[in-house]
Amino acid sequence: MNKKKWALLVFAGLLIFGYVKLFYKTISTTSVPKNADIIVAVDVKRVTNTLIWDIITTPSKWSLGSKKTSTVEVIDWMDMLKIPDYVFAFHVKGQPSYAWYTLLEVKDEAVFDKGIAQQHFVKKDNNIYLNLDLGIAIYKQAEKILVTGIATTTNENLEKVVQELFNKKQYASKEILSKIAEAKSHLAIHFNANKYLQTPTIIAANFNKKEVEIYSTLTPSSELSFVENDFTFSPNSLCALGFTQPTTAVYNLLNDSAKANITRTLSINIDTLLQPSNKFYELDLDGIKSRTDSAITYTYDDNFNKIEKAVVNKVEEPSFNFSIVGDSVKSIFNNWLRNNTFEETAAGTLFRPMPLVKSYCTLQNEKTLKITSANYSKSATNKSSNCIFFVNVQLAKMPISMLKYLPDNIAKALTNIGFIGVLLKKENEKLLLEGSIIKKENKLPFITM
Repeated sequence: MNKKKWALLVFAGLLIFGYVKLFYKTISTTSVPKNADIIVAVDVKRVTNTLIWDIITTPSKWSLGSKKTSTVEVIDWMDMLKIPDYVFAFHVKGQPSYAWYTLLEVKDEAVFDKGIAQQHFVKKDNNIYLNLDLGIAIYKQAEKILVTGIATTTNENLEKVVQELFNKKQYASKEILSKIAEAKSHLAIHFNANKYLQTPTIIAANFNKKEVEIYSTLTPSSELSFVENDFTFSPNSLCALGFTQPTTAVYNLLNDSAKANITRTLSINIDTLLQPSNKFYELDLDGIKSRTDSAITYTYDDNFNKIEKAVVNKVEEPSFNFSIVGDSVKSIFNNWLRNNTFEETAAGTLFRPMPLVKSYCTLQNEKTLKITSANYSKSATNKSSNCIFFVNVQLAKMPISMLKYLPDNIAKALTNIGFIGVLLKKENEKLLLEGSIIKKENKLPFITM
């Protein structure tokens, strides 16, 4: 065989190897139990390929660094476990919302034992390892490990899943797992048909170096109906939000605990606000505005003479307008009036529940009620959307100082996000869900490694 044929053979071999390594994927049919009602799937190769392409096309955005030298052998999860083409996390029907599981396979028993010790896991019994700091539990049987939260080990929830996977060997059908793979997304969430959904539903998410896109088509139960409205809003506002009045069946999906939490957050009884005869609700959060606030304090010198001292503070306040449109606005206004929600001032009817900025309530007409901050200035509304619900958040307009009020991990995640948008609209008897997360225009990667 001459050199040319050898070269072609080697080239073909490299192509086949590259295809198998980067694109060819198999699905494990023994990783999810039959009674799982929600399945989350991560396409590992798709995620890896996207990150590789991002590094190749924009190498300056990535700082890969080099591993630190150490006399101690550091073992990570990649050394301990076989990473499948699809990683499945699942929730089992009838179990608490916090009970989630992932089944993985050990690569090397000796390495796993060393690594699990390095990761500060403590062996509870022959099968269970616990990490109290992370709140993670691992159930190990032969070369398989079931990863979950520690809370599932305090009741029979973990044992039930163990029985399904390891003893009964009752697995989700290959048809269901294949449909999840057919979504061709970096991440997919599969919901079984239930009292809210007529058919199984997949919510898919894809990302590139600039954006995360989320999309789904849902077929709600025939008992759940939705109405749309033609909303107009400003694309320049920090937050623009609108939603139509939920029908009785949809509103009843909120349990008493959820209603109580919303009422406590808003300082307004949610039942008195979301009246069935209302049409829609709109919020325009124009931005966060600064104002200077001064106060006079007094101190005394050594001779007990009063010394006046002026203290100047910079105050950041939301600038917003919230509108309620429908047939119940007059009854809402009167209800708030009876419950001492207002304070009459020279500037207008002060709305007491809003603590962040002086806000006033106005019954504009028989169909429209508005709550408006004193510092609000309306921007041009040159965008529209006919939908059930929408929210657009221009995080790039959020002052960095406001992020300090959020948990550290959330604040860190938001620092490089410029825009978040969600839209829910009707298409015949179906609902279309669209979402978008766009990074800021900078040299940082979308995902920090």
